[in-house]
Amino acid sequence: MAGASWVQQEVLAKNPGRDVRVYAVWFNVLPTDSRGRWDPDLLDDPRVTEFWDPAGTAGDYFAEHRDAMGLDFSGGVVVWDVSLLFGPDASWEAYPMPLEHFGYTVWAERRDLSRQLERLWADA
Repeated sequence: MAGASWVQQEVLAKNPGRDVRVYAVWFNVLPTDSRGRWDPDLLDDPRVTEFWDPAGTAGDYFAEHRDAMGLDFSGGVVVWDVSLLFGPDASWEAYPMPLEHFGYTVWAERRDLSRQLERLWADA
């Protein structure tokens, strides 16, 4: 959850006027993951939409499309703890594109995510 805390504190709280939408999908991957341990107030911003995905459908979907989307992910059969950044021109045909940033883990790639967000905001 370190990545989610960072997104809340460093992206959302420090940029209250920015046009950004965050979609957080939570599901069980690690033994400590469960809906009962999920803090629904962790991402406390009206620009965030959160989902609880008990079957891990979103992670399976992105794992299935990882090569086509260029997701450099070697974490197993399900994609999890990642950040995906799409710009204002992105659309969803077979899968969402163009991808501006992919990070695994959210925490490990937070600096690159920040740089890519700043670039998109500067171009807007």
